[in-house]
Amino acid sequence: MIRTIGINIKDREDRLRHIREEFNNRDEFNFSSASFERSENGAKGLWININKIILNAAQFNVEFIIICGDDRQFTE
Repeated sequence: MIRTIGINIKDREDRLRHIREEFNNRDEFNFSSASFERSENGAKGLWININKIILNAAQFNVEFIIICGDDRQFTE
């Protein structure tokens, strides 16, 4: 299984539900979500959060990780 993190803004529970549903029944992914506070500068906030996820993965010697937004959608 591929470790997969969906980034979510805490006050967007609708998008958290969406991303969880997208990965539901997809056994090839070990999915979890990471919720963060909204940032004044969205791009900077996103980068800070991605950096936190990568540092955490490195701390636990995770070799591969997929990071995606909470608006991610699988297609056929």
